[in-house]
Amino acid sequence: MYFDRLSDLDIKLTRHSGNEKCKCPKCHDGRKNKTDRSLSVNITTGEFNCHNCGWKGNVRSVERKRESKAYQKPSEEILKNAFLKEKAIKWRFTIL
Repeated sequence: MYFDRLSDLDIKLTRHSGNEKCKCPKCHDGRKNKTDRSLSVNITTGEFNCHNCGWKGNVRSVERKRESKAYQKPSEEILKNAFLKEKAIKWRFTIL
């Protein structure tokens, strides 16, 4: 079910579902045995594991890492106009 997303990670697959062993895109170029298929892939769940270099994960976690949010500090005007409760003000001055 995750064939397209696994292909985006340069994992070359021949099946569209089930389990398959293939060459790892991370460590295959530096190996002596070029015919060894060290990457186990479960295409149905999107999980992969290389038995040589240890590269493993799943498609869902890789997508979460790509989606990073950009946080911005509020402007000084917004902070000045913000309403703080008495408890928050007392707590702030007890720390200082």
